[in-house]
Amino acid sequence: MNYEGERYHFCSEACCDIFKHEPEKYVQAWLPVHQIYQGNCEGGDVETVVQKYYHINIGEDNFEYVGSPDHKRWLSIKGKSSDDKAEGPSRTRPDTEITRCHLTPGDSPAKNNKVTTMSVNALYDYKFEPRDKVENFNGMQLLYVLWPNHLMFCAPFALLVQPDMTFGAMVEEILKPATASHPDAANADFLAAQWLLNDEPFTPDADASLIDNGIDHKSMLTVTTPGLNGLAGAGF
Repeated sequence: MNYEGERYHFCSEACCDIFKHEPEKYVQAWLPVHQIYQGNCEGGDVETVVQKYYHINIGEDNFEYVGSPDHKRWLSIKGKSSDDKAEGPSRTRPDTEITRCHLTPGDSPAKNNKVTTMSVNALYDYKFEPRDKVENFNGMQLLYVLWPNHLMFCAPFALLVQPDMTFGAMVEEILKPATASHPDAANADFLAAQWLLNDEPFTPDADASLIDNGIDHKSMLTVTTPGLNGLAGAGF
C-alpha cells in the first residue's frame, strides 16, 4: 500500500490492518536491514556491521557452540570441566509441567475467537518522518524480490540497488549471487522467467535501467521460474 507517497509492504493482511490503524507510529520504525543499507549501523559492509553493531566476533561467536567461549563459561558456572558432555542450559526447568490441549472431534480451535480492535492507542497525536525515504539511501534505492516456491528463502530479498543500473545487471550482479545457495539457482533463467512488478504482470527490458523499467524505491518484484519448484518440487 501507499501512505503519503511512500510504499509499504506487509507479510499479511493482519499486519497491514495494524499499520492502517496507526500509520504514523510505524513509518518511523527502525528496520535493521534498511538501516544497515543507510549506513547507520557502524559501517556499510556486512562484516563490519556484524562486528561493531551486533558485537559478534568473527571467528569466535559464529562457530559451533560446543567448545566455544560461551560453552566454556557455562561449564565454569556449573563447576564442570571441558571434558563433560553437557552442552548448555536445559531449555525447560525439571519441575516445569507441560500442558497440552486436546481437541475432540468436531471441536474448532478458533470457535471462541473474537475480533477486537487494537488494544493500545497513543494518548496523543504524533507525527514522525518516515525513516525509509529514498533520499536516506545515499543515491541508492531498495528493491524487494520474491522467488515463490523457494521457501529456503523465507521472505523476499531486500536488495540495495542503483536506480540507473540495467535490469540485466541487477539479475547478473545482485539477484543471481543472492539466490546461488539454492540448488534450483543453477537452472534458473531469470531473464526468461515470469515477472510481476508490484503484483502486476511485467515484462522487463534487460538493457534498460531499473527506473526506465518503472522500478522505483521499495518496488516489489516477483519472479516465477516455470518447472523449478524448490527441493524435490516441495516448494522449499
